[in-house]
Amino acid sequence: MAKFVIVGIAGHVDHGKTSLVRCLTGVDTDRLREEKERGISIESGIAPYVLPSGRKIAFVDVPGHKNFFKNTIRGLTVTDIAVLVIAADDGVMPQTKEHLEILKFAGCEGGVVVLSKADLVDREILEMAVEEVRELVRGSFLEGRPVIPFSAVDGQGKEAVLNALEEECKDACGKDPNAPFRMYIDQLRGIKGYGTVVSGTILSGKIGTEDMIEIYPTGRKTKVRYLQVHHQKVDMAYAGPRVGINLPNVKLNEIKRGMVLADTGMLRASYLINGCFHYLSDQKRPLKNRTRVRFYTGTAASNALMVFMEQDVLKPGQQAMVQFRLLDKAAPLPRDRYVVCTMNPQTIIGGGMVLDITDRKFRRAHSDTIRFLEAMDRQDIASAIENLLADTIDRPLQVKDIVGRTRFPEDEVKKVLKGMAGKKLLIDFGGDGYFSLMRYSELKEMMLQVLEKTHQANPLKSYISKKEIRERLAQGLHPCVFDEILKELQLKGKIVVESESVRLPGFVPRPSSEQQQIIEDMLNFADHTGYAPFSVDRFWQAYKRIYDREEIRKLALFLCSQNQLTRLNNGRFISPKKMDKIKEKIRKHIVEKGSLTLHDSKEILGFGRTGGVPVLEHLDTIGFTMRTGDVRVLKKR
Repeated sequence: MAKFVIVGIAGHVDHGKTSLVRCLTGVDTDRLREEKERGISIESGIAPYVLPSGRKIAFVDVPGHKNFFKNTIRGLTVTDIAVLVIAADDGVMPQTKEHLEILKFAGCEGGVVVLSKADLVDREILEMAVEEVRELVRGSFLEGRPVIPFSAVDGQGKEAVLNALEEECKDACGKDPNAPFRMYIDQLRGIKGYGTVVSGTILSGKIGTEDMIEIYPTGRKTKVRYLQVHHQKVDMAYAGPRVGINLPNVKLNEIKRGMVLADTGMLRASYLINGCFHYLSDQKRPLKNRTRVRFYTGTAASNALMVFMEQDVLKPGQQAMVQFRLLDKAAPLPRDRYVVCTMNPQTIIGGGMVLDITDRKFRRAHSDTIRFLEAMDRQDIASAIENLLADTIDRPLQVKDIVGRTRFPEDEVKKVLKGMAGKKLLIDFGGDGYFSLMRYSELKEMMLQVLEKTHQANPLKSYISKKEIRERLAQGLHPCVFDEILKELQLKGKIVVESESVRLPGFVPRPSSEQQQIIEDMLNFADHTGYAPFSVDRFWQAYKRIYDREEIRKLALFLCSQNQLTRLNNGRFISPKKMDKIKEKIRKHIVEKGSLTLHDSKEILGFGRTGGVPVLEHLDTIGFTMRTGDVRVLKKR
């Protein structure tokens, strides 16, 4: 299927744009009563047309009056090629220049210039008008394109305009019907018996009745009930033509102009848009950082704060990476175009290309973000992936994540990823995705540093839990990356991993002389307390509170790690030798009697329920005994 081409008709008010379209197509794009009464276009008008070659196009006739500037921008953003209309008797006017700038920022690929009202001027004036046009378009996409005198009165130049459009359409990319479906809403209305109907130009893909779509930025999902293309009912609509879509179960107040219809899960809505911004060279003063502006993309518009990423002032004619912090959420795609205007009055000051839709406010420390945006701007897939991985930091990215963020073709992304993995620039974690090798190496070094610092800060702590290491290393670190680092360092003998704990090889806990004295007193106390477990408080009081209670607790836990004390479930401690004797007593009793009750334990151990239950529960925990009802038996090994 040939790609559909949108032809934008731009130019100053009353320069004959609507008359040109009417002459070429027979369609009057001024359909509103107010437009008829005032003799000017207020809304963009659409006129479908089939060129002599059979190529299908649609003309978009935009308002030329300054008062309807936002409608002009919304209409021209869908343009593939342009017809810039300039009245031969008036010449270049303010809106002529502004419309040309909008077309530049919209990424227009080509077009022609039409000198309308040619019947009102003589040959000399016409030649002067041609020279003025050539000066205006120098350096733009219209440089070197045809400049065609035209008159809607006698049809002069009509065939030349159509022939020029035929040539321009041959090289125009047009709207891609094979891409996912997407459409900005530019009109909406409620129709009795149908409900909410929205209209717009399909930017890409196709849509059919009963298809499920999503409304962005709200995330509302709905089915398509009814379709019209240029007022004709259809079952399927393809990229390019103007389409009306009936959305069942969506109230009129739930939707507005500027929202986007697209395949479900396709877009990412955000208040933060990163892009490359070009400040127009004809501006009279530098543009300050954090200036408040009006931001347009597609048919969406929002007030925004413009934050420069690398400077505080932008001079006329300069470019910069910027972040737009919007008042209203937007859902563009990378490489969509945008236009920026002053707030009041609205005058275009620049524009550029959307490079990233993000949820993170930019800070000057985010250098990886700038490098990622620069790679996106020059469409360097490998560099974009490298910097995206570096900016994401602590989790692998899957192919779908990279494609969704960059909108590079999936096949090309896979090819580049394979090449980068082969060059050892990244690590392939299979189904979990790809991870930056530079960040992986950095994390390995950081893990050894974390272990060393933790050992120094806790000289009595034999092992450090994996959970503690991961939290100190990077709280958001993906488990597959963390586990691979542990595995590699263990294989190289740089760490010792036992179950859920980790330590550096050769690390031996070394108590100070003061701590050693407490340890000796505690072990002596444990040997002389019979079979009864003791608490930290009991030891503290027994030694007349001469030691720090928290230090006692820390050393008791250390002794447990060294198997010199045993800690019970209730936080009390007992000598391992005493615990072995308790086990022997209980074993003997169960062998003789067949089982052990809580009452029996009092006779064996010499203390009651409060002290006995934690001991018996510990024996259950270590698998020495098992509880069956109200009795305990030896656990079979």
